[in-house]
Amino acid sequence: MCWGQHTVEGMTPVQGLGGRAIVRRRTLPGGRAVTGGFLIALAALGVFVAARGAAQHSTQHYVVVAHEVTAGTKLADADLAVTELDLPPDLASHAFTNRDRVVGQVALAHLATGDLVQGSLVAEGDAADERLQLSIPVERARALDGMLEPGETVDVLATYSGSGSGDTIVVARGAEVRRVDNGARTALTASDNTVLVLAVDNPDTALAVAHASQAGKVTIVRATGARDRGTSSSYQPPEG
Repeated sequence: MCWGQHTVEGMTPVQGLGGRAIVRRRTLPGGRAVTGGFLIALAALGVFVAARGAAQHSTQHYVVVAHEVTAGTKLADADLAVTELDLPPDLASHAFTNRDRVVGQVALAHLATGDLVQGSLVAEGDAADERLQLSIPVERARALDGMLEPGETVDVLATYSGSGSGDTIVVARGAEVRRVDNGARTALTASDNTVLVLAVDNPDTALAVAHASQAGKVTIVRATGARDRGTSSSYQPPEG
């Protein structure tokens, strides 16, 4: 290149008339090219996110029902099956992977063959008990001063009297205490009741206990571990 010609970084020299150098400035990418590059990068990011989300799904064995069951069915081992499924995390967190955890629970809804067993569709504990259950309020002083515990066996007595001359009868023998709510006694608490949830064996006993809680004074007798509970079912005070 001749002396007197100067180059500028980022420019390309071109020989012009009279020996003078004409430089052409490099152009930047156009708007369409920038937009296209952005869209390509965005598409690549979407593919990466989708692939990562798919990788988070894990194929695992989950509990399903082996045949159609109706609401209220106490699930047995024969009612259940285990199958391999690919579930999203939000659904997998409510499913069961161990059928032993489902056996004995009660179906809360109708389930068709192959339906996934989820926590919201079954219940355990009180709901899985096949006996009749009812709750009654009892004066704390007549319920062992609130010392009863769930699982204990009790007899339910009722005293029907107008002037102290009525009868006391046994309205339920061998009822199981399922739950005890003693409440919180404070200076402002007017009620001093204990609420008991009892499980009984038949509808007649449930009716007798419910009537006693409304029409008489109920006394709870702890029968857990009692050797001789006797055969008497009623008592009438002597006249005098």
